[in-house]
Amino acid sequence: MSANYYGSFTQCSATKVGVKVDQDNKFSEVHKTIKDLVPLVNPNDLVVTGWDISDLNLYDSCLRAKVLEPTLLEQLKSQLSEMKPMKSAFTPQFIASNQADRATNVLTGTNQEVIQTLRRDIQEFKKTVEQVIVLWTANTEETVEMIPNLA
Repeated sequence: MSANYYGSFTQCSATKVGVKVDQDNKFSEVHKTIKDLVPLVNPNDLVVTGWDISDLNLYDSCLRAKVLEPTLLEQLKSQLSEMKPMKSAFTPQFIASNQADRATNVLTGTNQEVIQTLRRDIQEFKKTVEQVIVLWTANTEETVEMIPNLA
């Protein structure tokens, strides 16, 4: 078994676009896939990069986080193992304390220097692709005690 797009709305889903009449005046429905109707990027043309405070490659990171089904993860192992995140911004007071031990891949310097490095990373990456889309997916919530100590 190998990775595929079964179940992907953009790659497999179809919608009725009309009807056609054959030479015997019989009607039949005409369907087109969503990807043939809407200008979408082929998933094989996407290039992914990013930053993380952990220096684990994406396979080991996904394995640790348990974010993919084990069978899917194993199918993607060779691709994900090759992907390693760039050094990331890390300000301990804005990150949950249970994440501190993961901080093995962090930028150093002032906030301004870190921002300049991130901008440079984006500018360099943009030289290799047509368009850049930045998604923020970080979890930055600090652990907060919600129930006051009743003792």
